[in-house]
Amino acid sequence: RADSKSQSLKGMLNTHSINPKTALIVGDTLHDHEVAQENGIDCVLIEAGHQSKEQWKALVEPHKILNSISELKSVLSIAFGLSCKGS
Repeated sequence: RADSKSQSLKGMLNTHSINPKTALIVGDTLHDHEVAQENGIDCVLIEAGHQSKEQWKALVEPHKILNSISELKSVLSIAFGLSCKGS
């Protein structure tokens, strides 16, 4: 259920004292995006087979849709100023 995933995430944020503004969800469905939004967390979606990016275009900002996990490195670098080593 959608609300149970959102509640689980909210509980995890509270338990571990995680500020939603400093977190990022990496998902592969619109549901992942919705759960992130409900909890005030930024989200990027990776086209991984469950849904296509065509299904996301109307609801997700284009720069938050990735073709593969390998693109995540540049997103983290830009969004969070992180330096990711390796490939």
